[in-house]
Amino acid sequence: MRNLLFATALLAATALGYGTSLAQESTYQQWSDPNAPAAESAKVQELVDKLRALVDKADQARAADPNFLRDLRALADTYDDPWGKSVLRDEFRDGNYTSNPTWSVISGTFSVDATYGLRSTVTVPAASSSSGTSTGSGTGTSSQDIGIALLQAFLNQATKTNTASGSTSSAPKSAMIAIGAGTPNAFRVQMEFGSLVSGGRFAYGLYPASDTSGGYRIVYVSGSQPQIRLVALKKAEQSVLGSKTLAAPLEDKKRHVIGWTRDEAGVMRVTLDGTEIIKVTDTIFRDRFAGFSMVNLGGDFVVRRVAIDAKG
Repeated sequence: MRNLLFATALLAATALGYGTSLAQESTYQQWSDPNAPAAESAKVQELVDKLRALVDKADQARAADPNFLRDLRALADTYDDPWGKSVLRDEFRDGNYTSNPTWSVISGTFSVDATYGLRSTVTVPAASSSSGTSTGSGTGTSSQDIGIALLQAFLNQATKTNTASGSTSSAPKSAMIAIGAGTPNAFRVQMEFGSLVSGGRFAYGLYPASDTSGGYRIVYVSGSQPQIRLVALKKAEQSVLGSKTLAAPLEDKKRHVIGWTRDEAGVMRVTLDGTEIIKVTDTIFRDRFAGFSMVNLGGDFVVRRVAIDAKG
């Protein structure tokens, strides 16, 4: 279907009188899937940009029926990816997380598995059997744990100790990894991950320079009532902005893709395997984000791909 659409666009360009110049271009290649790796997606965007330029020229010269040009613009819109600027992309296929790009382990341990990607295993705390159903301010134990664990992990890294002063036994054992990734206030994050054991919790998201344990996080809570939550963390205090109770847990021996976008107005959308599950508006954080972190709060999780994009 994509090849047919691209062929249609080329024939249209020929009809507009630009077929000769197009034929001389050696950079045009087969239409690629926009969900393919970054290099191929970039080629798709290049083709879309060139098609738009040709349509604009034809419009200015009045070289074709306006309705025909409208249809061509609609075709370009269909395959246009507004998130054209890559901020971070890692599929862990190089066998490590220490270079290209370089991640920092804040707490716990991580490894790269040739089959699964980045993997982290943390013993599931006995108290985690309660999946929690709060969709308000997040005053339950499971909600507080996420903020506490993030703050505790960063404190441990800063002081180079195993236990930061003033810590409490309520803080769960966790494994956390982070990377500097300057990201605009509007962004797209795509996470491909899998959960291998029931009862775990996994959180990831962007943090500002002013509050490395804060920011926005997507949280997966396994259990009898599995949930995906979108939360805001500020000074280890958490607000659940939106949540979705899933029909089935994600411990199905499959990798799942969580999509997450935020526009300039603060409208955030979260999708699970292509289906929108959360939509909410929040403007607690208005500035750029400084980095991205993932934290395993108990469970066995694998991450095959992380991608952060901005509007280019």
